[in-house]
Amino acid sequence: MSQMIGGDEIESSRIDLAEIRRSLTSSLNRRTSSLRLSSRRDEDPDVEYALMWAELERLPTVQRLRSSLFDPRTATQQSQSEATDKGKQIVDVTTLDALERRAFIDKLIKHIENDNLKLLKKIRRRMDKVGVELPKIDVRYKDLLIEAECKVVHGKPLPTLWNSLADMLNFGIMSGSNGKKAKIRILNDISGTIKPGRITLLLGPPGCGKTTFLKALSANLSHSLKITKREKEAGVVPDPDIDMYMKAISVKGQKTTVQTDYILKDQGQYWFRNEEPYNYVSVETFYRKFKESPIGKKLKEDISKPCDESQFHKDALSFSVYSLSKWEMFRACMSREYLLMKRNSFLYVFKTVQTIIVAVIAMTIFLRTRMSIDITHANLYLGALFFALVLFLVDGVPELSMTIERLEIFYRQKELRFYPAWAYGIPASILRIPLSVLVSFVWTALTYYVIGYSPQASRFFCHFLLLLGIHLSSTSMFRFVASFFQTLVPSTTAGVFAIITIMSFGGFVIGKNSMPGWLKWGFWISPLTYAEIGLSVNEFLAPRWQKTSSANSTIGDQVLKARGLDYEGYYLWISIGALAGFTLLFKTLFILALNFLKSPRSSQVITHEKLSQIQGSENFDIGANLEEIPKISPNAQAKSNQGRMVLPFQPLTIAFQNMKYYIDTPLVVIEIPYLFILAALYLVIIYPMVGYYVTAYKIFWCFYGMFTTMLYFNFLGMLLVALTPNIMVASILSSVFYTLFNLLCGFMVPSPSIPKWWVWLYYLIPTSWTLNGLLTSQYGDIQKEILIYGEKKTVAAFLEDYYGFHHDRLGLTAAILIAYPLLFAFLFSFFVGRLNYQSR
Repeated sequence: MSQMIGGDEIESSRIDLAEIRRSLTSSLNRRTSSLRLSSRRDEDPDVEYALMWAELERLPTVQRLRSSLFDPRTATQQSQSEATDKGKQIVDVTTLDALERRAFIDKLIKHIENDNLKLLKKIRRRMDKVGVELPKIDVRYKDLLIEAECKVVHGKPLPTLWNSLADMLNFGIMSGSNGKKAKIRILNDISGTIKPGRITLLLGPPGCGKTTFLKALSANLSHSLKITKREKEAGVVPDPDIDMYMKAISVKGQKTTVQTDYILKDQGQYWFRNEEPYNYVSVETFYRKFKESPIGKKLKEDISKPCDESQFHKDALSFSVYSLSKWEMFRACMSREYLLMKRNSFLYVFKTVQTIIVAVIAMTIFLRTRMSIDITHANLYLGALFFALVLFLVDGVPELSMTIERLEIFYRQKELRFYPAWAYGIPASILRIPLSVLVSFVWTALTYYVIGYSPQASRFFCHFLLLLGIHLSSTSMFRFVASFFQTLVPSTTAGVFAIITIMSFGGFVIGKNSMPGWLKWGFWISPLTYAEIGLSVNEFLAPRWQKTSSANSTIGDQVLKARGLDYEGYYLWISIGALAGFTLLFKTLFILALNFLKSPRSSQVITHEKLSQIQGSENFDIGANLEEIPKISPNAQAKSNQGRMVLPFQPLTIAFQNMKYYIDTPLVVIEIPYLFILAALYLVIIYPMVGYYVTAYKIFWCFYGMFTTMLYFNFLGMLLVALTPNIMVASILSSVFYTLFNLLCGFMVPSPSIPKWWVWLYYLIPTSWTLNGLLTSQYGDIQKEILIYGEKKTVAAFLEDYYGFHHDRLGLTAAILIAYPLLFAFLFSFFVGRLNYQSR
């Protein structure tokens, strides 16, 4: 054993000495070569090139594989100098910058028509010299049958309201029923082989199944298509291809049946037996004749032979679904998402700037010098906290349009196996976190001390964490909504419904103590609840709110109990954890929706009439009807082929000059009946359930207020779309209007408490007039006394003193409410015709 060990040590020493000798020799040769190059640089370019290549070959293996000779000069600089290799240098190809790579490509391919082929030939000659062959594979398919599961619709398969409603009902109620689905054969009993080293041309009319066939060979079919392999049953004629829909474009007035004229390309022009009259050849006949021909028999013989896998390269096929590992895929998608965010940097800068503007407005309305530590001003502090929550909740609405815009590309790349859903969803979620941190910190830094919250630093950072949590929850929720509903209209509807539900159960609009017992579960499933609990506890359990009032309890406790938010201090951390849980839940649902839901444009639809034609053709015997087909003589065939087009329609010549295209400005009045019905439904459902006063005057005012409000919101949205270049900018801009409409409507901050420098904006906001009209019409003439803030007042007096609403100004309110929709409709009609963003 000792002799063996000694021998190994000697051998190891010998190898080390040999490595040292080679290293010294290589270093000496490089220096000698460098001297030789400098001395003979001006003598012979070929000798210089050979010497540089010899120096390259002496590099270590790893370094040699990534090094090459490169001329950093541009094509123009090279053309202006001598055509020599003096400019070439040994460089690491992985360190080339963008300009050097561009110069190299410009030199390599100057003319795409010729140089590309030359480049491919050069690569092929280099591989042939050393006997390297590209990986090859033999593709075989036998008895390939592909069926598609289609939805059967009556009438035209258009995205009408009725069809959309029927799809929703069918999905929600009859999801287990197959009564409205049918299986259509796209490819029927296909066999063949694709030999390596050949170019295979796949021809066929539109809709005959070419793309489906290629997807089947690459194992990349949609889930709604089923592939089966089986032997052909005896005596069964295969169904026609799905291109049967081309019957609809057949020329009218034909005497023959539609079944014989259904093929897209005209067979007559390809008839080569001039001595025989032309006969129509059906797909079934052509298929049967091909199998009986020598080519078909040879194909069947080739397929029957077992495939010798030893003849093919092991790397010819990839058996993994994706070409990259999970980590590489994650890094690539992270880089891609970061690049897309850089391209859309304007949107994020725009959102940040608008957040700063709204923060300046909010902190100058809730100014600390105007608020004291008492019960009355505590409501203003609560209003400031709730407004921040509403702002961060609504700030996630633009994620709807931004996500939907990218869904089509995502599903296309997912079907092509670029990456799975998690590789798209996780980077998109991670890279949004810094943006949420930025927005939350900017808002907190600007407003916290100016509004006058509790000055402790720990409470400042807890305030920041809670706002960050609600912002992450909101953006994640709206991304999930967009990924689930997939199109803009239903996603927007669901998003609005989510906002209303979350705000209703959040504990501010309706306090927890005022909620019915059977609805209090909604209080605990709203993310806004935990954010409001956390912010309220963080502020009103501070030392400055622990002053004892006349009711033998602290001011902070009274405020929290009045709102049903009287929880212990540790609920602050429970709220932060709950918001983190909501964020994680919505992000997980977002990824699951991307993974399991199909693209909205991937569903196959077939009309009931077309299905009847296809099913009826199964019993149609073409052979029995061939005698009814008129035969065309060779002379008539030759004449008919003159000037024939490939497509079966008569060619026409159309001349036009100075053609102009325009559309009329859209007639906004078409929205009015729809909004009228919505307002009526609201009145019928809400008015009796809430228990308002049942008088004709008050009922009319409730309907009028809601109808005009719907009108101006609708026309304002149309106006914002007309003013902005795309829907994403419009959705971002709309969130500013929504937050300001909430801030200055007179509910969070009553008009007498608004600073004088912002009163003009209060009167400019349409929601302030809506709230004025609705409250004043219902309660402005009620003289019943109530106890409010320890003082007895009539309801009418409280509205005048606290809100600044006067019953004798209802006429002015009614006129202003109808003026807003008229103004917004006029501005929309004006700007939609003047601002043409498509011409930019």
